[in-house]
Amino acid sequence: KSHYLNHLIVKPLFEGLQKGHTLETIIKKNSYMDEHFLHFYTIGIQNNNLIEVLEIYINRTKNQMETYTKKFSVYVQIFSYTSVGLIAILVYQIMFYPLNMLSGI
Repeated sequence: KSHYLNHLIVKPLFEGLQKGHTLETIIKKNSYMDEHFLHFYTIGIQNNNLIEVLEIYINRTKNQMETYTKKFSVYVQIFSYTSVGLIAILVYQIMFYPLNMLSGI
């Protein structure tokens, strides 16, 4: 997995810098980079405050990932409870099927 990320992101950055392109230009061309990262990077460079702006970006991205993870876990939980409920109803129906047959005789 690390080699894959290196090939997609780091290698094009390194090659672009060796060719003399600016980091901003390389990031714009790289489709795997987050467009919000470029926005935050540009603001940080223009304000000479890159580290603080990128820390804000990291916190923002981390909060988004936590939100997505929580939403996903809620959906998994709903699916799990629904599945267990359906299995319980199915088992109940299977257990009482012989009794229904006897009452029909």
